[in-house]
Amino acid sequence: MQQQTHPPGPGTAELLAATDQCVKCALCLPHCPTYQYHVDENESPRGRIALAEALLQGQITINPNIQRHLDHCLTCGRCETVCPSRVPYTRLLHGIRQRWPVRVHWAAALLRRPAWLARAAQIARRLPTWRRWPLPIRLAQALGQQASVPASGTYPPTDARQTRRLGLLLGCATHAFQGNALWASIRLLNALGYTLVIPPQQSCCGALAAHQGARQQADASEQQNREAFADTEAIISIASGCVAGSALPLTDIVPFLAQHQTALSQLNWRPLPYTVVLHRPCTLRAGQAATDLLASIPELRVHTLTDGCCGAAGDHLIRQRRQAAALREPLLAQIPDTATHLVTTNVGCALHLAEGLRQQRRPIHVRHPVELVAESLGIG
Repeated sequence: MQQQTHPPGPGTAELLAATDQCVKCALCLPHCPTYQYHVDENESPRGRIALAEALLQGQITINPNIQRHLDHCLTCGRCETVCPSRVPYTRLLHGIRQRWPVRVHWAAALLRRPAWLARAAQIARRLPTWRRWPLPIRLAQALGQQASVPASGTYPPTDARQTRRLGLLLGCATHAFQGNALWASIRLLNALGYTLVIPPQQSCCGALAAHQGARQQADASEQQNREAFADTEAIISIASGCVAGSALPLTDIVPFLAQHQTALSQLNWRPLPYTVVLHRPCTLRAGQAATDLLASIPELRVHTLTDGCCGAAGDHLIRQRRQAAALREPLLAQIPDTATHLVTTNVGCALHLAEGLRQQRRPIHVRHPVELVAESLGIG
């Protein structure tokens, strides 16, 4: 393969300044999932920063080996939370990824066509369960049967005491795989008096494109959504990956509901005698909100998994299959056999973990927290 020379491009000085912030102290290494898996300095944050600096200064050129090390990064952000120098590592890596032609994986291309993806998922879910199906079929079957996605339009509450209008982002993967959670979100927000708006012109949030370095594509998706949701007070998303990875002003459904605990407490909560394992994905900034929300459900027993990246990381569960499967194993090992449900707010994590549980023949339901809340309130 012919090597590609790094073009100077805009933003080089800013990115070089970011690399200069790294003092190579190695405090990030114990927190980096890919370093722990590969035990290779090139698979660590400081190793990738060194590669980025050399690329930006023209000391090396992009080749398949260097690109592989940079592609392996999950951009989970764990290194940033412990970095004493506050290196903007995620912004730096995204800037570096913009400097070579993006290799569009078929999964990413399909995600840009959510209607096609949803139709393919519907067909796959009708097939009998078989462990040797190709991965895309296994992922489509992982979360079980789902309701059809809500149609575009306006969903007012029965008692319209509020005039506040919230937009609901259907997303790409959520559109295909989490119809139940989307409907639960509408009913919960209606119960709080909000009108939900689903504009037909909405698009993907742009997070996956930004993650891959396709900034122009991400900007186009984000602008389309800004125009589509212009007449709403806030844009609600049920996917924490969209909230964390997009430049859109998105509001995560879980902390939003947690802010309405007083109003929710006045509703009729029914007991759910389930044993639930709570997974807190890297993208959920308000992890305590999910715990608080589930604590409202009577008789629900909640165990929280030790924090650790499951390896899903956007489309890594497909593109970096071996690495993703290896990073998933420690989390699956923590789930007790008594568990009936696993809940997570990230659709990629949900698919990845559910597929792993099916491989292990463990009959554990993987759901979004809002599904359990809606079930307890009798509106699911």
